[in-house]
Order: sequence, then C-alpha cells, then structure tokens
Amino acid sequence: MNQMFQTHIKSSVLDRVRQLSITKDFIEYDNKDLISNKPTRIQVSEIVGIRTGVKWIRGYVFTIGRIYVIEIKDSIITDGFKAGIKTAIDNTIDMGKSFLGIF
Repeated sequence: MNQMFQTHIKSSVLDRVRQLSITKDFIEYDNKDLISNKPTRIQVSEIVGIRTGVKWIRGYVFTIGRIYVIEIKDSIITDGFKAGIKTAIDNTIDMGKSFLGIF
C-alpha cells in the first residue's frame, strides 16, 4: 500500500494555500500560479540531494520571523542552477547554428 502524507502550506500572508504531497515514490508540490495547472512532481529516483534549514527575517534591532526551507536538488540540473542555465543557452546556440548551417 502506497501511503501518502499531505499537508497544506501558505508561504506568505497574501499567497493562496498550496498542497504538498509526499509518498515513497515522489514529492508533489503546487508551485504554479494558477490552480488549474498541474503541480510539479519530482520522482524519488531523480533526487540528488536535500537540504533543510531556517532563514531568519531580521529587523533593525531584533528578529521579526523565520522561513522554513526545504531545497531539493534533482538530477536534471546536477551542477546547480547557473550550470543548468549555461547548458540550456549553449544548446540553443548550437541548435541555431545548425539551423543556419554554421558549424
């Protein structure tokens, strides 16, 4: 039997309530702006690393609040976001060159 943990998350006062679902096979999070769009699903086999922590919201004199953070690094961008963007740009340039006949 595939047990599922579901919870509702609200990231800010003005944000709508979003659903987080965790099973042994995948993690699914509603990170889309429209409710009608399908939520993002990350398969467990694609996860390379997980980092958790707390980001403190600091005021001038004292701490105002905190944000709990769970960062998931998947196998699609294994070298980080900057390397993933560079790879996407390089692939686009190569595709454009091959389209124009420039090698």
